[in-house]
Amino acid sequence: MKNQNKIKHQSIYKKLKKIILTSLSLIFAFVILVFILFYIFKDDISKAILEKANDLQQGELTFQDISFSPFAQFPKVSIKIKNLSYYEFPQDSINNNDKPIA
Repeated sequence: MKNQNKIKHQSIYKKLKKIILTSLSLIFAFVILVFILFYIFKDDISKAILEKANDLQQGELTFQDISFSPFAQFPKVSIKIKNLSYYEFPQDSINNNDKPIA
């Protein structure tokens, strides 16, 4: 009787170990996939962010580059924007000599 219980417990531990390892592997693969997709579509993502920001206000935002860092302030995701400028009016409607206000 004790051998059967011992075998059942070992079987349960093996199944539990397999489930945990599989779950961790899937989470790790998902994180790697997110990194890869971000770097592949980095230009499209930055363009979408810029278009959405410009649609939400009257002025115009511009930036040079964007970087993604999911672990800098874990569990929050960090997005770093380089050379951010804000113009009070869209650059199409004013002369190009105006300087950004922020």
